[in-house]
Amino acid sequence: MAAPEGRGLGMNDYATHNLTAPRPSHQLYFASLLDPDLALSFPCNRCGEVQLDELSERARNNYFLARTAEKLGRDFGPPMVIALDNGSIH
Repeated sequence: MAAPEGRGLGMNDYATHNLTAPRPSHQLYFASLLDPDLALSFPCNRCGEVQLDELSERARNNYFLARTAEKLGRDFGPPMVIALDNGSIH
């Protein structure tokens, strides 16, 4: 499986249809099993639910890649929910 493009996603990769929406309070974070400098993260709620319709096409494709790779035990480990306000992990 090919590695995802880039070294993770920034807020600009989360193209939304509603530009006035509040910034997410949490991130769903997938650490790479192969490269400690590579990770993918996606805005989510405190339960780890990602609003796929709010992601750009690139971010959505990377989300599906991370989920599939995590389930196969390849490339990415299980996701962690991280609170953005204080950095705590759920």
